[in-house]
Amino acid sequence: NTASSSAGPAKYKSFGYKDDREMLRQTKSSSLKMWFLTASILLLASGFVAYKQLIQKEQDQVVSAQNQKDLGLLNYKVGRYDEALKNLRSAHNLNPQDSDIYLPLGILMIEYDGQTLVGKRLLEKIVDPALMVEATSGIGVANLYDDDYLSAEKNFKKVLKLNSTYLPAVANLGATYLKRGNYSTAKKYLEKSIRGGLRDGAAILMLAEANIYLWQQTKQGSLLKNTNKMLQRYIAHFDDYMQEALFYSAYTYFLLGQLKESEKMIKTFIDTDPEQTKLHRHDLFLFRGFVGWSHNLPKCKQIYSQMKGPSHVKAFFALCSLKGGDAESAKRSIVDASHQDPKNPIVNALKAYVFQSLNQSGEAIVALGDSVQYNRGKSFKLPIILQGRYCQQAGDMECAHKSWSQLIRLESSSLHALSGMAYYNFERKNSGEVISYLNRGLKRSARYVPLLDLREKVQ
Repeated sequence: NTASSSAGPAKYKSFGYKDDREMLRQTKSSSLKMWFLTASILLLASGFVAYKQLIQKEQDQVVSAQNQKDLGLLNYKVGRYDEALKNLRSAHNLNPQDSDIYLPLGILMIEYDGQTLVGKRLLEKIVDPALMVEATSGIGVANLYDDDYLSAEKNFKKVLKLNSTYLPAVANLGATYLKRGNYSTAKKYLEKSIRGGLRDGAAILMLAEANIYLWQQTKQGSLLKNTNKMLQRYIAHFDDYMQEALFYSAYTYFLLGQLKESEKMIKTFIDTDPEQTKLHRHDLFLFRGFVGWSHNLPKCKQIYSQMKGPSHVKAFFALCSLKGGDAESAKRSIVDASHQDPKNPIVNALKAYVFQSLNQSGEAIVALGDSVQYNRGKSFKLPIILQGRYCQQAGDMECAHKSWSQLIRLESSSLHALSGMAYYNFERKNSGEVISYLNRGLKRSARYVPLLDLREKVQ
């Protein structure tokens, strides 16, 4: 028994229970090391992936910023300013250090976004001597919008010290004195800029404004008569600001008491494309606060209050109101005009334009159809222009071609017809016809945006 009792434990020990605990300890230690190693590998891998994603994100931002910049500068070049502002603002948000876009973005924010403070800050960052004339002029334009006349005058005179032949600064000094109520000095600077060769409609219209104020002070009829002659010369040769020039001509005739002549100008005014000025590229470093329709709406009301009987005068007031920001008056007046004269092609065309501007497309399409139907003699341009534009935007190029062909027979130098025919042939890959219509159109107006846009596509 003693032998057998001593043999039991010895036999049990042979299974190595103490060695099992050592093995378990070693196994746990190895597992722990393996876990740390795996965790380290995973941590390094995830860190590498995160770093790679960060680098990729930064690279993507750089590419995206460059794409937005390129697109924005192209839109700026051809005069698509709303799109240019969106593109360049996006590029700036992605890459705020890119100084190449400070000048165009700064002036766009001042002229098209009303952000004079932010726009000025961008322009003030510019240090390139080659850009200082425009940058300083842009800051002066912002000063004018902010009614800071002393700073504006100081900046425009600084521009002329840098470049004495820079005509927008001369006209901007005229605008400064016009805002200050010094109409004689304003007239002097504006006439100087025009004599120097500035053919921008904004300068012409500011000079007309200065003459009207001077007439109100002096009652010298020659001021208004000479203004009208100047406006008629401008209308005969230029398409940009044509509708505004027609309006000022109607207003000067109205002030002279020549109501029949004023009414003739109103009839031509309402048969002009309401988008014509917007579809031109402008020098944004020339102040344009006096040529906006919100500024001129009181003049429209003055004419309307005395001549409001005929349907075409009501249509005129509707368009003035729409452009001046009074949508309610625009809608009320154009509906009144269409009830009074339901078969008038121009009234219906403007009704279509007003309703489309108010995002009431169904009513706009009906009115456009009526305007085309009642314009059977094809004697009015606006119904044809709006129909051609509608067809072209809808991608119905044969319908558009029909309208542009009608328009070019009515007016061979029509910008809308020439650009429309150029686009039609571009879609049909008729390169010779494209170049022919493109050149004819650009000869008529070298700043017409649809033609400039098409030229970029052709090139």
